Amino acid sequence: MISGTASSGQLIEGIVSKAEFNALFGDKSQIAKAGRALIDALSISKIKPKISAIGLTDNGSGVAATGSIVFATNATAAGTITIYIDSIRNGKYEIPVAVGDTPTQIGDALVALITANTYSPVSAVNTTGSVALTAVNDGTQGNTIGLKYDLGTVTGTTDTL
Repeated sequence: MISGTASSGQLIEGIVSKAEFNALFGDKSQIAKAGRALIDALSISKIKPKISAIGLTDNGSGVAATGSIVFATNATAAGTITIYIDSIRNGKYEIPVAVGDTPTQIGDALVALITANTYSPVSAVNTTGSVALTAVNDGTQGNTIGLKYDLGTVTGTTDTL
């Protein structure tokens, strides 16, 4: 759990919506992410099942996983760079790029998109085109967050994950 109204280790019964998962455990928590996916999977049923869950707070001595995306050169063509962080559905970031955009401008655009995503499992900071990503959960959970990029039609940029 990252935030929310539930107490760590408390059994919560009768959860029926994504909003309840977010309110109880924090919208960026792994348990809320799993709960939202479960609600989506069960939403085809005429009978809405009630879900029970127990949230646990992060280990206070845990270390958050980190990663980075580096934009190293100016764009020589306009287009869109697509970055995927953890999820194709909730973690797709499309960055519009103009001819001449610098690595810092592209990195700033990515950070703005990540910050605006209330479900993002990472926080982001840009330093001259090097975007540092830090998992919002401490411990090894962040080690499973996937990173992928697609340059599309944008040329001239050199990107590294």
